[in-house]
Amino acid sequence: MSQAQLGGNTLSRSYISLLEGGQREPTDSVLVHLAERLGRPLLEVREWAMADRHREQLEDAADYTEALVALADGRLYDASVRGERLRRRDDEGEQGLAAWTAEQLRLIHASAADDIQAMEASCLRLSQHWLYGADVALRGRVLTSWSVAARSEGLLSLAASRAWEAVSLLDGEEHCTARLSAEIALISALGEAGEASVAKGRTATVLELVDRVGHTVESGKALWALGNIEFLAGTPEQGVAFHDRATELIDPNANLRSWARLQRVSALMRMRVGRTGPDIDELLDRAARAFSISATTTDAAEMLVARGMRAGSRDNASEALALFDEALTSRAVLPPQTVADVLDARGRARDQLGDSAGARVDYSGAAAILFSLGALARGLEICREHRIPPPTPAPTS
Repeated sequence: MSQAQLGGNTLSRSYISLLEGGQREPTDSVLVHLAERLGRPLLEVREWAMADRHREQLEDAADYTEALVALADGRLYDASVRGERLRRRDDEGEQGLAAWTAEQLRLIHASAADDIQAMEASCLRLSQHWLYGADVALRGRVLTSWSVAARSEGLLSLAASRAWEAVSLLDGEEHCTARLSAEIALISALGEAGEASVAKGRTATVLELVDRVGHTVESGKALWALGNIEFLAGTPEQGVAFHDRATELIDPNANLRSWARLQRVSALMRMRVGRTGPDIDELLDRAARAFSISATTTDAAEMLVARGMRAGSRDNASEALALFDEALTSRAVLPPQTVADVLDARGRARDQLGDSAGARVDYSGAAAILFSLGALARGLEICREHRIPPPTPAPTS
């Protein structure tokens, strides 16, 4: 039907053209006329008109919906692609809501992939968005992710500082889940920095938040972190209890990699305090089976470390040395504090095999890393135990 036929004696061709181009919004009487001329129901014509006028909103709605579905399915890359489409259509550019959403999706994808540099980059871009300074909940979430990234890079003081700031911002009942995430980041950074007693002092606060948030994955991660702190503080029975509770909350069907990481870490913590029971092998086997389905490069390297630690706990120095050597070929993807632990353990294996010179090199390397991270107590412990001089310049007490 031509524009003239559609307009009839009521609407001009130029007006029909403006309607088709989205430059005029049809009134109810115009919609009635168009429905009559087209021989279609009024409701259908009204929907056509709405869809035409709001085509960009429809595209946005479709991309938001597909991004949410992708997130729910665990397809994080697909979600980030949808977010990028939203950002490109945002009239407000890098300061629009779509830009913020797209960057958050990129951050989630980077976090799941253990891409720490990408996490840092996303957090930096989010901190430059106007929403970062306008809403404490949004700022707190970004600071928490930034803390996690810093801890993975071994920047423990910076990680703790960012987490402290997030905790201070996220006060109030409406921020319980976000506050719990920030508390997890805080006690994890403090524990790895050798401040387990400070971290343990936050146990009551974390447990209160867990009760408020309920049985969620985040609650499981909080109990996992508390368990780590108990092990580091010299109370392994409490550590085992927290880890067992965490395992009940983290469903492997929905969060396989988190569940597998908990199994591996729990095994490592038990070995760290001198335990040698069969429960350690059970934990490592569970982790290995899960990682055979879903694992990052970091997960694979961390499993080699755990297997090496297990071999060392059984006085199988040759096997331990081979596993540590293999793990260190992926040194770039391991957190510096993990590399320090591996060097210390490899030094012990070398000592058992009679390579005292190689062992001292490893002990010195482990201490140097720990001193650079600010974990002075742990670094000095290695120096004293193995009678090696502290790295220069020596820390002041």
